[in-house]
Amino acid sequence: MKIIITGSLGHISKPLAKELVQKGHSVTVISSNPHKQNDIEAIGATVAIGSIEDISFLAKTFTGADAVYTMLPPFKFQENPNLDAREEARRLTGNYVAAIQQSGVKKVVHLSSIGAHTDKGNGLLAFHFVAEQVMKQLPADVTVTFMRPVGFYYNLYQFMDIVKGEGFLKGFVGLFLTLRHYGLTGLLQGKRGLIVSNYGAEDKMPWVSPIDIAAAISGKGNGIRPFCLYRLSMPFVFPTSLLENKFTVYSYIPIRGFIYAIPWKLAIIDPFIYPFLYLEVF
Repeated sequence: MKIIITGSLGHISKPLAKELVQKGHSVTVISSNPHKQNDIEAIGATVAIGSIEDISFLAKTFTGADAVYTMLPPFKFQENPNLDAREEARRLTGNYVAAIQQSGVKKVVHLSSIGAHTDKGNGLLAFHFVAEQVMKQLPADVTVTFMRPVGFYYNLYQFMDIVKGEGFLKGFVGLFLTLRHYGLTGLLQGKRGLIVSNYGAEDKMPWVSPIDIAAAISGKGNGIRPFCLYRLSMPFVFPTSLLENKFTVYSYIPIRGFIYAIPWKLAIIDPFIYPFLYLEVF
C-alpha cells in the first residue's frame, strides 16, 4: 500500500513510519522541516517537504495514496496566548478534508484524543471534538478511523524540575507545599521533590506509549472492526497488528508519586499509579 504520514518524525509518526516500511508498504512522510529529509530517508520512507497550511501541497502529496494518517500539530500558544484552539483545529482539519477530497483518498486514520466524543467537560481537549466533526463531513465513501488515546508517558517529563525541588517549588507556594507534605523535619532535612498537578484526590490517571499507538495504527486495514476498545491493566497482551494473529506481552513498572489537586482543592495523595493502556479505535 501507498501510505502518507503527517507529523514528520514525531513520537507516533516515526515508529509508525518504521513499522509500515518494515511491512513492505510505500511510505511518504510529510515534514515542514527540510533538515529532517536525511532522517526520514534513513528509515526507508519518501520525504515530502511542505506545510499542512498548504492545501495544494497536501492534495498533491495525497494523490494516489491508499491511506493517509493525519494529526494536528501542537498549537503555538507561546507565540499567541490568545489562540483559539477550537478554531485552529477547525481550520487545519478543514485543510485535510479539502486535500482528501481533491486527491480521492478513501481511507483516513486521524489521531484524536480520549474525550473527543463531546465538547463539554473535557477542557482544552474539546478541540479534538471539533476536529472529528470536521472529518465527519467527508463523503460516505471515505473511511475515517479516529484514534483516541489517553496522555502519553513522556508527558511525565514535565514534572522533572519539581521532582528536583526546582521551578515554582523554590517560591513561597513551593515552601508551603513542601512543609505540608514533608513536615518541618523533612523541610529542615532538605526534602523538596514533589509531583504537583490538577488531578482529583481519587483520580487514577491512565497513560499510553506512542509506540503502542503506532502499532495499533499500523494494523489498520480492511477487516478491522468499526469499533474496538482496549482497556487492559498491565502486564497485558496487546496485538502487534490488528490484522495479524500475533501478540506480544508488555510488563509494567509502578510509578510512585505525590500529587496535589490545585488550586481550589489542595488534596494530598501518595498513590501507586499502575499505568495501563487505554485506547479507543473508532
